Amino acid sequence: MQGDLTNLRPEISYLSDIGFQPRESRMGDVKKVFLTVGDVLRQVAGNEEFRRMASGRETPARIYGVPRGGIPVALAAAALFGFEPVDDPVEADLVADDLVDSGTTRRRFEKRFPNATFVPLWTKGGDCPADVWLCFPWEESKERDEEDSLARVLEHAGLPVDEKETQALRDYLASRQPTKLRRSPRNVSSPP
Repeated sequence: MQGDLTNLRPEISYLSDIGFQPRESRMGDVKKVFLTVGDVLRQVAGNEEFRRMASGRETPARIYGVPRGGIPVALAAAALFGFEPVDDPVEADLVADDLVDSGTTRRRFEKRFPNATFVPLWTKGGDCPADVWLCFPWEESKERDEEDSLARVLEHAGLPVDEKETQALRDYLASRQPTKLRRSPRNVSSPP
C-alpha cells in the first residue's frame, strides 16, 4: 500500500527549495545544514526514481538501504511508496543512500550489484552544493568512526579517496594498537 504523499512537497529538488538556513561552521567556507525528518521525507517523496519504480509494477520493488544513512531513507521510501525492504542488496531492485559525496559508495554498489538502481537523496556538486555539509537527523557527529571522519577530512582537503586508498586506511586503522596513558609514579605516602 502506497503512503499518502498529499501533505509532502514533491517538487523539492534543491536545498534552497526547502528554505534551509545554513549556519557557518569552523570548516572554512563550508556551511553546515541541519536537516529535519520532514526535510528528508519531502526529499524521498519527491525523488523521481522512487516515483518511477513505484508506478506500473505488479509487485512492489525491493529496496535495500546502505548502512547507516541509507537505512532510514529506504524505510521512508518503503512506507511512502509501498516498496519491500530487504536485508541483502543482492535481492534489491533499488539501493538507497542519503548522500553521494565522493561517489565511492555508489561506485562500489553499482559494481557489486549491477541489477539494482542506486538512488541517493542528494548528490554533492549536483543538487547539493559542494560547499554544504549535510547533517542528517540520525547522525551524531561526535560518534563518527575514525575511518569515516578521516576520509571526509581528506575529501574536504581535495585529496582523492578511492577504493585502494580507503583499504589502505582501513588496514592502517586495524593495525593501530590503542595506547594507554601511563602515569608517572607519584609519592602517595601521605596527603599534605
